[in-house]
Amino acid sequence: MKRRTVWQTAAVGLTAGLAGCASFDESADDQQTDDDSSDDQQTDDDSNNEDQPDEDEPNDSAMSDEEIDEETEDPQEILEGHGVAEASFSRTGDCSDPETASIEFLDSETEVLIEGCIQGRNGCSVPVLLESTDENGTLRIEISEEDFSDDDMVCTEAIVERGYELRVRFESEFAESIEVFHDGAIESGVVATASRP
Repeated sequence: MKRRTVWQTAAVGLTAGLAGCASFDESADDQQTDDDSSDDQQTDDDSNNEDQPDEDEPNDSAMSDEEIDEETEDPQEILEGHGVAEASFSRTGDCSDPETASIEFLDSETEVLIEGCIQGRNGCSVPVLLESTDENGTLRIEISEEDFSDDDMVCTEAIVERGYELRVRFESEFAESIEVFHDGAIESGVVATASRP
């Protein structure tokens, strides 16, 4: 009779002990889950902060090429009146030989490729096709630089070098020579001249 009481008492004590362990484990699991959730939330907050640029940091991507093209005049309209059938102007990014240009007459003899590098006043400046004139048989093409940023944008305050490419296809005969004029951030002047083959 006493032995059965002892076993019953031991069983009750063991059950209570296991229940205590289970309660402790569940509490620990709950605490670990809370910690994991907190870590996940912290990671999400860090990621969100990384996605949002610092307003005080320079941002040199003022506008996309498409937006700039909408703000500037069509190249063919700028070259209108010089026997131009088609023209395209594109910006090619950073370059390493500022205030230079090359003029290449392509095989068709009615197509011209002009590639150049112009200096911009700050990190948001890009090359633009400004105007064209025809004097004494010379077609003068003027390239300038322009900052398309607005008041909400911060640009690096340093002179930059930006490349461009101008392709022109003439209807038939065109000017005896072509010259490229740069109106850059520091210097202005003719940077290339070539005569028609």
